[in-house]
Amino acid sequence: MINVYSSADVRDMDRAAIESGIPSLSLMDAAASALFDTLDRALSGIAGRRVVIFCGSGNNGGDGFALASLILGAGGNPVVIFVGDRTRMTPDCSAMCSRFIESDGEILEFTPDCLVGADACVDAMYGTGFRGKLTGDCGEAAKLMNRFPGFRLAADLPSGLYSDYGGMCEDAVCADATVTFSFPKPSCLLLPAAANCGRIIVADIGIPKEISDRYTPSFTMCDQSTLEVLPRRDRRAHKSHFGHALVVAGSARYTGAAYLAAEAAVRSGAGLVTAAVPAAIHSTMAVKLTEAMAYALPDQNALGQASLYDLLALCAGASAVLVGPGLGREEATAATVRDLASMLTLPVVFDADGINALIGHMDILSRMQQTPVLTPHDGEFARLFGAPPPDAARARVLTALEAAKKSGSVIVLKGYRTIIASPDGRVAVNPTGNPGMASGGSGDVLAGLVVSFRAQGIPAYEAACAAVWLHGAAGDECARTLSEYGMAATDLIRAVPRLLRGRNSTLYF
Repeated sequence: MINVYSSADVRDMDRAAIESGIPSLSLMDAAASALFDTLDRALSGIAGRRVVIFCGSGNNGGDGFALASLILGAGGNPVVIFVGDRTRMTPDCSAMCSRFIESDGEILEFTPDCLVGADACVDAMYGTGFRGKLTGDCGEAAKLMNRFPGFRLAADLPSGLYSDYGGMCEDAVCADATVTFSFPKPSCLLLPAAANCGRIIVADIGIPKEISDRYTPSFTMCDQSTLEVLPRRDRRAHKSHFGHALVVAGSARYTGAAYLAAEAAVRSGAGLVTAAVPAAIHSTMAVKLTEAMAYALPDQNALGQASLYDLLALCAGASAVLVGPGLGREEATAATVRDLASMLTLPVVFDADGINALIGHMDILSRMQQTPVLTPHDGEFARLFGAPPPDAARARVLTALEAAKKSGSVIVLKGYRTIIASPDGRVAVNPTGNPGMASGGSGDVLAGLVVSFRAQGIPAYEAACAAVWLHGAAGDECARTLSEYGMAATDLIRAVPRLLRGRNSTLYF
Protein backbone atom coordinates (compact mmCIF):
# COMPACT_ATOMS: atom_id res chain seq x y z
CA MET A 1 0.00 0.00 0.00
CA ILE A 2 1.25 3.47 -0.86
CA ASN A 3 0.40 6.52 1.22
CA VAL A 4 -1.27 9.43 -0.56
CA TYR A 5 -0.40 12.90 0.74
CA SER A 6 -1.61 16.39 -0.07
CA SER A 7 0.53 18.47 -2.41
CA ALA A 8 1.35 20.86 0.46
CA ASP A 9 2.66 17.99 2.57
CA VAL A 10 4.80 16.69 -0.28
CA ARG A 11 6.24 20.17 -0.84
CA ASP A 12 7.06 20.31 2.88
CA MET A 13 8.77 16.92 2.59
CA ASP A 14 10.86 18.19 -0.32
CA ARG A 15 11.84 21.24 1.70
CA ALA A 16 12.75 19.13 4.73
CA ALA A 17 14.82 16.77 2.58
CA ILE A 18 16.75 19.70 1.13
CA GLU A 19 17.30 21.17 4.59
CA SER A 20 18.64 17.77 5.71
CA GLY A 21 21.40 18.03 3.12
CA ILE A 22 19.94 16.46 -0.04
CA PRO A 23 20.63 18.82 -2.98
CA SER A 24 17.43 20.03 -4.61
CA LEU A 25 18.85 19.33 -8.06
CA SER A 26 19.42 15.71 -7.04
CA LEU A 27 15.69 15.37 -6.36
CA MET A 28 14.99 16.88 -9.77
CA ASP A 29 17.47 14.54 -11.45
CA ALA A 30 15.75 11.57 -9.83
CA ALA A 31 12.38 12.79 -11.08
CA ALA A 32 13.75 13.22 -14.60
CA SER A 33 15.28 9.74 -14.50
CA ALA A 34 11.88 8.24 -13.68
CA LEU A 35 10.28 10.15 -16.56
CA PHE A 36 13.06 8.97 -18.88
CA ASP A 37 12.60 5.32 -17.87
CA THR A 38 8.87 5.51 -18.54
CA LEU A 39 9.41 7.04 -21.98
CA ASP A 40 12.10 4.50 -22.79
CA ARG A 41 9.70 1.63 -22.05
CA ALA A 42 6.74 3.20 -23.81
CA LEU A 43 8.72 3.94 -26.98
CA SER A 44 10.83 0.75 -26.89
CA GLY A 45 13.95 2.88 -26.81
CA ILE A 46 14.74 6.59 -26.89
CA ALA A 47 17.48 6.72 -29.53
CA GLY A 48 16.24 8.54 -32.62
CA ARG A 49 12.88 9.36 -31.05
CA ARG A 50 11.42 12.86 -31.27
CA VAL A 51 10.01 13.83 -27.87
CA VAL A 52 8.33 17.21 -27.45
CA ILE A 53 8.50 18.54 -23.87
CA PHE A 54 6.32 21.47 -22.81
CA CYS A 55 8.10 23.24 -19.93
CA GLY A 56 6.76 25.87 -17.56
CA SER A 57 8.61 28.29 -15.29
CA GLY A 58 8.38 26.33 -12.05
CA ASN A 59 10.09 23.23 -10.75
CA ASN A 60 7.84 21.07 -12.92
CA GLY A 61 9.43 22.81 -15.89
CA GLY A 62 12.81 22.06 -14.32
CA ASP A 63 11.91 18.36 -14.36
CA GLY A 64 11.19 18.75 -18.06
CA PHE A 65 14.52 20.43 -18.82
CA ALA A 66 16.36 17.72 -16.84
CA LEU A 67 14.49 15.07 -18.83
CA ALA A 68 15.46 16.77 -22.09
CA SER A 69 19.14 16.55 -21.12
CA LEU A 70 18.79 12.81 -20.47
CA ILE A 71 17.06 12.24 -23.81
CA LEU A 72 19.76 14.20 -25.60
CA GLY A 73 22.47 12.14 -23.92
CA ALA A 74 20.75 8.90 -24.96
CA GLY A 75 20.68 9.81 -28.65
CA GLY A 76 17.11 11.02 -28.73
CA ASN A 77 15.74 14.22 -30.20
CA PRO A 78 14.20 16.34 -27.41
CA VAL A 79 12.21 19.34 -28.57
CA VAL A 80 11.70 21.72 -25.64
CA ILE A 81 8.80 24.15 -25.98
CA PHE A 82 8.92 26.81 -23.26
CA VAL A 83 5.44 28.03 -22.35
CA GLY A 84 6.25 29.85 -19.13
CA ASP A 85 7.53 33.27 -18.12
CA ARG A 86 11.34 33.49 -18.29
CA THR A 87 11.34 36.25 -15.68
CA ARG A 88 9.62 33.98 -13.16
CA MET A 89 11.74 30.84 -13.45
CA THR A 90 12.49 29.16 -10.13
CA PRO A 91 16.21 28.81 -9.38
CA ASP A 92 16.16 25.04 -9.97
CA CYS A 93 14.23 25.41 -13.23
CA SER A 94 16.75 28.01 -14.40
CA ALA A 95 19.66 25.72 -13.46
CA MET A 96 18.23 22.79 -15.42
CA CYS A 97 17.46 25.06 -18.37
CA SER A 98 21.09 26.24 -18.40
CA ARG A 99 22.35 22.66 -18.20
CA PHE A 100 20.24 21.69 -21.22
CA ILE A 101 21.48 24.68 -23.25
CA GLU A 102 25.09 23.90 -22.31
CA SER A 103 24.53 20.39 -23.71
CA ASP A 104 23.69 22.00 -27.09
CA GLY A 105 19.97 21.74 -26.46
CA GLU A 106 17.63 24.21 -28.12
CA ILE A 107 14.56 25.83 -26.61
CA LEU A 108 11.73 26.78 -28.97
CA GLU A 109 8.63 28.91 -28.72
CA PHE A 110 5.17 27.38 -28.98
CA THR A 111 3.72 26.95 -32.48
CA PRO A 112 0.53 25.12 -33.48
CA ASP A 113 2.51 22.56 -35.50
CA CYS A 114 5.13 21.75 -32.85
CA LEU A 115 3.89 18.17 -32.40
CA VAL A 116 4.16 17.25 -36.08
CA GLY A 117 6.39 14.21 -36.41
CA ALA A 118 6.67 13.63 -32.66
CA ASP A 119 6.76 10.15 -31.15
CA ALA A 120 5.73 11.35 -27.69
CA CYS A 121 5.00 14.52 -25.76
CA VAL A 122 5.58 15.41 -22.12
CA ASP A 123 3.59 17.81 -19.96
CA ALA A 124 5.99 19.59 -17.58
CA MET A 125 4.05 22.86 -17.41
CA TYR A 126 2.52 22.98 -13.92
CA GLY A 127 2.42 19.68 -12.02
CA THR A 128 0.89 20.14 -8.57
CA GLY A 129 1.25 23.92 -8.64
CA PHE A 130 -1.74 24.61 -10.89
CA ARG A 131 -4.49 27.04 -9.90
CA GLY A 132 -7.25 28.68 -11.92
CA LYS A 133 -7.42 28.11 -15.68
CA LEU A 134 -5.03 27.13 -18.45
CA THR A 135 -4.49 30.24 -20.56
CA GLY A 136 -2.15 31.51 -23.25
CA ASP A 137 0.44 29.12 -24.66
CA CYS A 138 -0.15 26.69 -21.79
CA GLY A 139 -3.82 26.41 -22.71
CA GLU A 140 -3.04 25.97 -26.40
CA ALA A 141 -0.36 23.40 -25.60
CA ALA A 142 -2.84 21.41 -23.49
CA LYS A 143 -5.38 21.37 -26.33
CA LEU A 144 -2.67 20.28 -28.74
CA MET A 145 -1.51 17.48 -26.44
CA ASN A 146 -5.06 16.21 -26.04
CA ARG A 147 -5.37 15.85 -29.82
CA PHE A 148 -1.97 14.18 -30.16
CA PRO A 149 -2.27 10.51 -31.24
CA GLY A 150 1.07 9.41 -29.77
CA PHE A 151 2.17 8.72 -26.19
CA ARG A 152 1.38 11.49 -23.70
CA LEU A 153 3.28 11.61 -20.41
CA ALA A 154 2.66 13.95 -17.47
CA ALA A 155 5.30 14.96 -14.93
CA ASP A 156 3.92 14.62 -11.38
CA LEU A 157 0.36 15.58 -12.35
CA PRO A 158 -1.29 16.59 -15.65
CA SER A 159 -1.55 20.36 -16.00
CA GLY A 160 -5.02 21.66 -15.30
CA LEU A 161 -5.73 19.27 -12.43
CA TYR A 162 -6.32 20.60 -8.93
CA SER A 163 -4.01 18.44 -6.90
CA ASP A 164 -5.89 17.70 -3.72
CA TYR A 165 -9.58 17.13 -4.38
CA GLY A 166 -10.09 15.54 -7.80
CA GLY A 167 -11.21 18.63 -9.69
CA MET A 168 -9.84 20.01 -12.93
CA CYS A 169 -10.29 22.90 -15.31
CA GLU A 170 -11.58 22.81 -18.85
CA ASP A 171 -9.05 21.45 -21.38
CA ALA A 172 -6.84 19.92 -18.67
CA VAL A 173 -4.15 17.67 -20.11
CA CYS A 174 -5.27 14.06 -20.54
CA ALA A 175 -2.21 11.82 -20.21
CA ASP A 176 -1.64 8.18 -21.09
CA ALA A 177 0.61 7.90 -18.04
CA THR A 178 1.60 10.08 -15.12
CA VAL A 179 4.89 9.71 -13.27
CA THR A 180 4.08 11.15 -9.86
CA PHE A 181 7.01 11.95 -7.60
CA SER A 182 7.52 10.54 -4.09
CA PHE A 183 3.85 9.79 -3.44
CA PRO A 184 0.59 9.80 -5.42
CA LYS A 185 -1.34 13.03 -5.14
CA PRO A 186 -5.05 12.78 -4.26
CA SER A 187 -6.13 13.78 -7.78
CA CYS A 188 -4.23 10.81 -9.21
CA LEU A 189 -7.02 8.73 -7.70
CA LEU A 190 -10.03 10.99 -7.24
CA LEU A 191 -12.54 11.61 -10.01
CA PRO A 192 -12.95 13.36 -12.33
CA ALA A 193 -9.25 14.30 -12.38
CA ALA A 194 -8.04 10.70 -12.05
CA ALA A 195 -9.42 9.86 -15.49
CA ASN A 196 -6.89 12.30 -17.00
CA CYS A 197 -3.88 10.66 -15.34
CA GLY A 198 -3.82 7.38 -17.22
CA ARG A 199 -1.50 4.81 -15.73
CA ILE A 200 -0.02 5.96 -12.40
CA ILE A 201 3.71 5.36 -11.87
CA VAL A 202 4.99 6.33 -8.42
CA ALA A 203 8.67 7.35 -8.51
CA ASP A 204 10.83 7.35 -5.41
CA ILE A 205 13.05 10.41 -5.80
CA GLY A 206 14.85 10.08 -2.48
CA ILE A 207 12.69 11.60 0.27
CA PRO A 208 13.89 9.88 3.48
CA LYS A 209 11.27 7.77 5.26
CA GLU A 210 11.94 9.50 8.56
CA ILE A 211 10.72 12.71 6.93
CA SER A 212 7.58 11.31 5.27
CA ASP A 213 6.62 9.51 8.48
CA ARG A 214 6.04 12.90 10.13
CA TYR A 215 2.94 13.44 7.96
CA THR A 216 -0.53 11.91 8.02
CA PRO A 217 -1.67 10.52 4.65
CA SER A 218 -5.00 11.55 3.16
CA PHE A 219 -5.64 7.87 2.34
CA THR A 220 -3.72 4.99 0.78
CA MET A 221 -3.41 3.57 -2.72
CA CYS A 222 -3.53 -0.15 -3.41
CA ASP A 223 -0.53 -1.59 -5.21
CA GLN A 224 1.07 -4.98 -5.72
CA SER A 225 2.23 -5.00 -2.11
CA THR A 226 -1.38 -5.66 -1.08
CA LEU A 227 -0.70 -9.27 -2.10
CA GLU A 228 1.92 -9.58 0.63
CA VAL A 229 -0.91 -10.50 3.01
CA LEU A 230 -1.02 -13.86 1.23
CA PRO A 231 1.19 -16.09 3.36
CA ARG A 232 4.05 -18.05 1.85
CA ARG A 233 2.96 -21.67 1.75
CA ASP A 234 4.47 -24.26 4.04
CA ARG A 235 5.96 -27.12 2.02
CA ARG A 236 4.18 -29.59 4.33
CA ALA A 237 0.78 -27.99 3.81
CA HIS A 238 -2.37 -29.75 2.66
CA LYS A 239 -5.65 -28.38 1.32
CA SER A 240 -7.27 -27.76 4.68
CA HIS A 241 -4.50 -25.29 5.52
CA PHE A 242 -5.79 -22.93 2.83
CA GLY A 243 -9.39 -22.65 3.87
CA HIS A 244 -12.76 -23.79 2.62
CA ALA A 245 -14.69 -21.10 0.72
CA LEU A 246 -18.45 -21.57 0.51
CA VAL A 247 -20.24 -19.76 -2.31
CA VAL A 248 -24.01 -19.37 -1.89
CA ALA A 249 -25.06 -18.14 -5.29
CA GLY A 250 -27.03 -18.64 -8.47
CA SER A 251 -30.61 -19.23 -9.53
CA ALA A 252 -32.41 -20.63 -12.55
CA ARG A 253 -32.27 -17.17 -14.11
CA TYR A 254 -28.64 -16.41 -13.27
CA THR A 255 -26.62 -19.58 -13.74
CA GLY A 256 -23.21 -18.07 -14.46
CA ALA A 257 -22.69 -16.09 -11.25
CA ALA A 258 -22.07 -19.12 -9.03
CA TYR A 259 -19.59 -20.59 -11.49
CA LEU A 260 -17.60 -17.37 -11.86
CA ALA A 261 -17.37 -16.72 -8.12
CA ALA A 262 -16.44 -20.31 -7.28
CA GLU A 263 -13.87 -20.60 -10.05
CA ALA A 264 -12.28 -17.29 -8.99
CA ALA A 265 -11.97 -18.66 -5.46
CA VAL A 266 -10.31 -21.82 -6.78
CA ARG A 267 -7.84 -19.87 -8.90
CA SER A 268 -6.85 -17.53 -6.07
CA GLY A 269 -5.73 -20.17 -3.62
CA ALA A 270 -8.63 -21.46 -1.55
CA GLY A 271 -7.90 -25.05 -0.54
CA LEU A 272 -11.50 -26.15 -0.95
CA VAL A 273 -14.44 -24.45 -2.64
CA THR A 274 -18.10 -25.45 -2.51
CA ALA A 275 -20.81 -23.82 -4.61
CA ALA A 276 -24.21 -24.24 -2.96
CA VAL A 277 -26.82 -23.69 -5.67
CA PRO A 278 -30.53 -24.32 -6.30
CA ALA A 279 -31.27 -27.81 -7.57
CA ALA A 280 -32.25 -26.61 -11.06
CA ILE A 281 -28.70 -25.49 -11.89
CA HIS A 282 -26.77 -28.14 -9.96
CA SER A 283 -26.10 -30.34 -12.98
CA THR A 284 -24.76 -27.35 -14.90
CA MET A 285 -22.44 -26.42 -12.04
CA ALA A 286 -21.30 -30.03 -11.61
CA VAL A 287 -20.15 -30.04 -15.23
CA LYS A 288 -18.54 -26.59 -15.25
CA LEU A 289 -16.82 -26.81 -11.87
CA THR A 290 -14.10 -29.45 -11.98
CA GLU A 291 -12.07 -28.56 -8.87
CA ALA A 292 -14.85 -26.97 -6.83
CA MET A 293 -17.68 -29.02 -5.34
CA ALA A 294 -21.26 -28.33 -6.41
CA TYR A 295 -23.93 -28.86 -3.76
CA ALA A 296 -27.62 -29.10 -4.71
CA LEU A 297 -29.84 -27.20 -2.30
CA PRO A 298 -33.42 -28.41 -1.69
CA ASP A 299 -34.99 -25.35 -3.32
CA GLN A 300 -35.52 -25.83 -7.03
CA ASN A 301 -35.11 -22.51 -8.89
CA ALA A 302 -34.08 -19.99 -6.25
CA LEU A 303 -32.84 -19.96 -2.68
CA GLY A 304 -35.61 -20.29 -0.09
CA GLN A 305 -36.35 -21.39 3.46
CA ALA A 306 -36.11 -25.09 2.56
CA SER A 307 -32.37 -24.61 2.05
CA LEU A 308 -31.60 -22.94 5.38
CA TYR A 309 -30.75 -26.11 7.32
CA ASP A 310 -28.43 -27.33 4.54
CA LEU A 311 -26.70 -23.96 4.39
CA LEU A 312 -26.08 -23.91 8.13
CA ALA A 313 -24.58 -27.38 7.92
CA LEU A 314 -22.33 -26.32 5.03
CA CYS A 315 -21.24 -23.20 6.91
CA ALA A 316 -20.21 -25.34 9.86
CA GLY A 317 -17.48 -26.83 7.69
CA ALA A 318 -16.48 -23.64 5.88
CA SER A 319 -13.84 -21.01 6.64
CA ALA A 320 -15.70 -18.13 4.95
CA VAL A 321 -18.90 -17.73 2.99
CA LEU A 322 -19.93 -15.56 0.05
CA VAL A 323 -23.64 -14.80 -0.18
CA GLY A 324 -25.35 -13.15 -3.09
CA PRO A 325 -24.14 -13.46 -6.70
CA GLY A 326 -27.06 -14.31 -8.96
CA LEU A 327 -29.47 -15.26 -6.16
CA GLY A 328 -32.30 -13.08 -7.45
CA ARG A 329 -34.45 -10.67 -5.50
CA GLU A 330 -37.47 -12.79 -4.54
CA GLU A 331 -38.65 -12.04 -1.01
CA ALA A 332 -38.27 -15.68 0.05
CA THR A 333 -34.65 -15.54 -1.07
CA ALA A 334 -34.01 -12.28 0.78
CA ALA A 335 -35.62 -13.61 3.96
CA THR A 336 -33.46 -16.74 3.81
CA VAL A 337 -30.32 -14.64 3.37
CA ARG A 338 -31.24 -12.59 6.44
CA ASP A 339 -31.98 -15.67 8.52
CA LEU A 340 -28.69 -17.24 7.47
CA ALA A 341 -26.68 -14.08 8.13
CA SER A 342 -28.14 -13.64 11.60
CA MET A 343 -26.89 -17.10 12.61
CA LEU A 344 -23.39 -17.08 11.13
CA THR A 345 -20.17 -16.85 13.13
CA LEU A 346 -17.69 -17.20 10.26
CA PRO A 347 -16.42 -14.43 7.93
CA VAL A 348 -19.07 -13.36 5.41
CA VAL A 349 -18.88 -11.52 2.09
CA PHE A 350 -22.13 -10.00 0.81
CA ASP A 351 -22.41 -9.24 -2.90
CA ALA A 352 -25.21 -8.33 -5.29
CA ASP A 353 -28.52 -9.81 -4.07
CA GLY A 354 -26.93 -10.63 -0.74
CA ILE A 355 -26.60 -6.87 -0.26
CA ASN A 356 -30.12 -6.22 -1.51
CA ALA A 357 -31.46 -8.66 1.09
CA LEU A 358 -30.08 -6.44 3.86
CA ILE A 359 -32.07 -3.34 2.86
CA GLY A 360 -33.88 -2.18 5.98
CA HIS A 361 -32.08 -4.78 8.09
CA MET A 362 -28.68 -3.19 8.69
CA ASP A 363 -28.79 -4.30 12.31
CA ILE A 364 -27.83 -7.79 11.15
CA LEU A 365 -24.42 -6.47 10.12
CA SER A 366 -23.70 -4.80 13.44
CA ARG A 367 -24.42 -8.06 15.28
CA MET A 368 -22.05 -10.21 13.22
CA GLN A 369 -19.15 -11.71 15.15
CA GLN A 370 -16.61 -11.09 12.37
CA THR A 371 -16.32 -7.98 10.22
CA PRO A 372 -18.35 -8.58 7.05
CA VAL A 373 -17.32 -7.36 3.61
CA LEU A 374 -19.87 -5.70 1.32
CA THR A 375 -19.13 -5.15 -2.37
CA PRO A 376 -21.80 -2.76 -3.69
CA HIS A 377 -21.88 -0.83 -6.92
CA ASP A 378 -23.50 2.60 -6.78
CA GLY A 379 -27.06 1.31 -7.18
CA GLU A 380 -26.73 -1.30 -4.45
CA PHE A 381 -25.05 1.24 -2.18
CA ALA A 382 -27.93 3.68 -2.71
CA ARG A 383 -30.55 1.06 -1.91
CA LEU A 384 -28.77 -0.12 1.23
CA PHE A 385 -27.73 3.23 2.70
CA GLY A 386 -30.62 5.35 1.44
CA ALA A 387 -28.74 7.68 -0.91
CA PRO A 388 -26.38 7.28 -3.86
CA PRO A 389 -22.68 7.96 -3.31
CA PRO A 390 -21.79 11.44 -4.54
CA ASP A 391 -19.94 12.06 -7.79
CA ALA A 392 -17.53 14.46 -6.10
CA ALA A 393 -14.41 12.44 -5.49
CA ARG A 394 -13.38 13.41 -1.97
CA ALA A 395 -17.00 13.28 -0.82
CA ARG A 396 -17.24 9.78 -2.30
CA VAL A 397 -14.33 8.60 -0.18
CA LEU A 398 -15.85 10.15 2.94
CA THR A 399 -19.25 8.62 2.14
CA ALA A 400 -17.75 5.14 1.81
CA LEU A 401 -15.95 5.60 5.13
CA GLU A 402 -19.12 6.81 6.85
CA ALA A 403 -21.00 3.77 5.50
CA ALA A 404 -18.28 1.43 6.77
CA LYS A 405 -18.47 2.92 10.25
CA LYS A 406 -22.27 2.92 10.27
CA SER A 407 -22.54 -0.72 9.19
CA GLY A 408 -19.49 -2.07 10.99
CA SER A 409 -18.43 -3.53 7.64
CA VAL A 410 -15.64 -3.22 5.14
CA ILE A 411 -17.20 -1.43 2.16
CA VAL A 412 -15.89 -2.06 -1.34
CA LEU A 413 -17.54 0.74 -3.34
CA LYS A 414 -17.04 -0.49 -6.88
CA GLY A 415 -16.40 1.66 -9.92
CA TYR A 416 -13.57 3.50 -11.62
CA ARG A 417 -11.04 3.90 -8.79
CA THR A 418 -12.81 1.49 -6.43
CA ILE A 419 -12.79 2.63 -2.79
CA ILE A 420 -12.19 0.23 0.11
CA ALA A 421 -13.23 1.60 3.51
CA SER A 422 -12.91 -0.01 6.94
CA PRO A 423 -14.97 0.76 10.06
CA ASP A 424 -11.71 1.49 11.90
CA GLY A 425 -11.10 4.52 9.64
CA ARG A 426 -8.70 3.12 7.05
CA VAL A 427 -9.43 3.98 3.42
CA ALA A 428 -7.75 2.87 0.21
CA VAL A 429 -8.34 3.71 -3.44
CA ASN A 430 -7.44 1.25 -6.18
CA PRO A 431 -5.71 2.39 -9.39
CA THR A 432 -6.01 -0.83 -11.43
CA GLY A 433 -8.79 -1.75 -13.84
CA ASN A 434 -10.22 -0.48 -17.12
CA PRO A 435 -13.51 -0.08 -19.05
CA GLY A 436 -13.20 -3.59 -20.50
CA MET A 437 -14.20 -4.89 -17.08
CA ALA A 438 -17.60 -3.22 -17.31
CA SER A 439 -19.35 -6.40 -18.40
CA GLY A 440 -21.49 -9.13 -16.87
CA GLY A 441 -19.76 -11.38 -14.38
CA SER A 442 -16.86 -9.12 -13.46
CA GLY A 443 -18.30 -8.42 -10.02
CA ASP A 444 -18.86 -12.13 -9.40
CA VAL A 445 -15.16 -12.73 -9.99
CA LEU A 446 -14.24 -10.01 -7.49
CA ALA A 447 -16.56 -11.49 -4.87
CA GLY A 448 -14.95 -14.89 -5.39
CA LEU A 449 -11.51 -13.42 -4.83
CA VAL A 450 -12.58 -11.73 -1.60
CA VAL A 451 -14.12 -14.88 -0.11
CA SER A 452 -11.07 -16.90 -1.14
CA PHE A 453 -8.75 -14.56 0.74
CA ARG A 454 -11.06 -14.47 3.76
CA ALA A 455 -11.13 -18.29 3.77
CA GLN A 456 -7.34 -18.27 3.78
CA GLY A 457 -7.39 -16.34 7.04
CA ILE A 458 -6.68 -12.83 5.77
CA PRO A 459 -8.43 -10.03 7.74
CA ALA A 460 -11.41 -8.35 6.10
CA TYR A 461 -9.87 -5.02 5.06
CA GLU A 462 -6.60 -6.54 3.85
CA ALA A 463 -8.46 -9.27 1.96
CA ALA A 464 -10.67 -6.70 0.24
CA CYS A 465 -7.72 -4.49 -0.76
CA ALA A 466 -5.76 -7.45 -2.14
CA ALA A 467 -8.76 -8.77 -4.05
CA VAL A 468 -9.64 -5.40 -5.56
CA TRP A 469 -6.07 -4.73 -6.70
CA LEU A 470 -5.69 -8.25 -8.12
CA HIS A 471 -9.05 -8.06 -9.89
CA GLY A 472 -8.12 -4.78 -11.57
CA ALA A 473 -4.61 -5.96 -12.45
CA ALA A 474 -6.09 -9.07 -14.06
CA GLY A 475 -8.37 -6.80 -16.06
CA ASP A 476 -5.42 -4.69 -17.18
CA GLU A 477 -3.53 -7.78 -18.33
CA CYS A 478 -6.58 -8.92 -20.29
CA ALA A 479 -6.93 -5.50 -21.90
CA ARG A 480 -3.30 -5.64 -23.03
CA THR A 481 -3.58 -9.12 -24.51
CA LEU A 482 -7.21 -9.30 -25.65
CA SER A 483 -8.41 -5.65 -25.87
CA GLU A 484 -11.00 -3.88 -23.75
CA TYR A 485 -13.60 -4.90 -26.33
CA GLY A 486 -12.94 -8.64 -26.42
CA MET A 487 -12.23 -9.49 -22.77
CA ALA A 488 -14.77 -11.26 -20.56
CA ALA A 489 -15.11 -12.24 -16.90
CA THR A 490 -13.72 -15.73 -17.53
CA ASP A 491 -10.56 -14.10 -18.91
CA LEU A 492 -10.07 -12.32 -15.59
CA ILE A 493 -10.05 -15.68 -13.82
CA ARG A 494 -7.42 -17.05 -16.22
CA ALA A 495 -5.20 -14.02 -15.59
CA VAL A 496 -5.29 -14.29 -11.79
CA PRO A 497 -2.86 -17.24 -11.38
CA ARG A 498 -0.21 -15.52 -13.49
CA LEU A 499 -0.34 -12.46 -11.24
CA LEU A 500 0.05 -14.62 -8.14
CA ARG A 501 3.24 -16.33 -9.27
CA GLY A 502 5.35 -14.02 -7.12
CA ARG A 503 3.77 -15.52 -3.98
CA ASN A 504 5.27 -18.97 -4.63
CA SER A 505 7.09 -20.57 -1.70
CA THR A 506 9.67 -22.09 -4.05
CA LEU A 507 11.80 -20.50 -6.78
CA TYR A 508 11.03 -22.32 -10.04
CA PHE A 509 13.57 -22.18 -12.87
